[in-house]
Parts: sequence; structure tokens; C-alpha cells
Amino acid sequence: MSVFKRRVIPESPRWLLIRGEKEVFRRVVEKASRKNGIPAEYVDIEIEKLIARSEDMRRTSSESTATVFDLFKTSNLRKNTVILFYSWLVNSFIYFGLSYNTGELHMDPYLSFFLSGAVEFPAYLITIKVIGKVGRRRPLAIAMVIAGLACCLAIPVPSEYAPLKAFFPLVGKFCITATFATLYVYSAEIFPTVVRNVGLGTGSTVARVGSIVAPFVRELGGSTFASFPDLLYSFLSVSSGFLIYFLPETNNEPFADTLKQAENIGKTRKSEDGTKADHYDDFIGNKI
Repeated sequence: MSVFKRRVIPESPRWLLIRGEKEVFRRVVEKASRKNGIPAEYVDIEIEKLIARSEDMRRTSSESTATVFDLFKTSNLRKNTVILFYSWLVNSFIYFGLSYNTGELHMDPYLSFFLSGAVEFPAYLITIKVIGKVGRRRPLAIAMVIAGLACCLAIPVPSEYAPLKAFFPLVGKFCITATFATLYVYSAEIFPTVVRNVGLGTGSTVARVGSIVAPFVRELGGSTFASFPDLLYSFLSVSSGFLIYFLPETNNEPFADTLKQAENIGKTRKSEDGTKADHYDDFIGNKI
């Protein structure tokens, strides 16, 4: 399927324009415009405006060759990147840690395995609704804190109360699943177009470190004290939720194309020539 996907799903027009691939950009936009019934005359005018604007930006910037290291060059963007990468690491670490913990829920192992997977389905559905209406930052932070508290509350519950002992880890799994889904959307909206794929890829790589370490922490709990993993999950999750409040809200905000725009994300962004940097979004995002 991946072989044929390239012919079915076009490349991002925004990315093509930033990379200077004008002819490919023109073909993609014209094809999308025809399918959406937009007059060709209007499309041609808008395409020329966008190409001219991108050429002006490219003449004064070398960001078309930006790398992940550019995410650490300015203070605000560096702060956002570090917090996001930390959240990726924590989310993956707790998610896989709780997944490996299904055999310790003090109930039938088959039922434990089923419930651990079943809570993810409503988590994804609710996340889609919530982040579209409420935003990204607040639900993400709240879910992280609740996940941490749930892991902590499971510690003092006696093993004799098996349903309650299993309830709190399942709440944690529900919340951490929701935050994992939100992180993909949130990261893509914070990272600028020139390094969006690289930023997401690096965040995902950082997350894999958490998934690698998670099984060893469960083993460490067996050699120290049983509640150590839950205490660690609680601390990391709550700290991540607190740090997320230092990130900007991106819901209903135009995407940042350049590193300069990403540095000012969350504020009224201006393009390099002093005009509001949402003309691209008005045409590409709303018209086609």
C-alpha cells in the first residue's frame, strides 16, 4: 500500500512552497482546486501571489535547509522543543510501563489484558472531540496530571480490594493514551513547516527511549520496593503536566512556516514583510 500511497496522497503544498518546488506546488493546488470547484482564474492569481511571497522569503532566509538543531537556536522555540521532547519521553515511558503491568492488576490475566486495551478506544474518541473544542494545551496538561495521580492513588489500596486496585492503573492508562494522541497533533502545530517532519521524527525517537527503559523499571521495582514504578510514573507525569502549561495554545492558530514564526507562536504573528502571516492559510486551508 505504501508504494501506491504516493500517487493517491499529494505532498503538502505548504512544504513544497517552502522548499521552492513551485511547479509541483502549482500542480497540487490546481488539482485540489478543480475538485473543490474553485474558479481557475482565482486560483492562478492566488498561486502567483503565494509563489512571489515565498520567493521573497527564500531570498532573505536559508530556512529551507533547516535541521532539528535549529529548533534549539532561539529561546522560545528551544523551550517549546525541550518540553515537547520531555513529554514524548514521559508519555511513552508510562504508556508502555502500564501496558507491561497488566499482569499485576490482581484479577484474571485475560480480563486484565482486555481491559488494558479496551480503555484506549474511548480515550481516542474523547480526545478527538475535546481537543477540537477546548484546545490542546489544557486537556493535555490535565490528563497528564490525572494519570500521575491515578498511579499514586493505586499504591495504598490493599490487594484484597482487587477491583479498586485495578481501577486506578486503568484510569492512568486511559489518560496517558489520550495524551499520546494529543501530542502528535500538538507537536505538529508547534514545530514550523521547515522542520515539522524532523521535529516529529525526533520526538518519536525520544519516545522510543522511554519504551525501551519501561520494562527495566518494572524489574527495578521487584528488586527495591513494589510501589517504586508507580511513584516514578506519578512524579514524571505530574511534572510533565506542569511543564505543558508553559507551551502556547495552538488551537485555531495558523501554522508556523518559518523558524521566525515558530519563535513567536501563540502571539499575533507577522510575516517578514510586515503583513499578517495568514494569507496562505486563508487560501490553502480554507479554500481547498
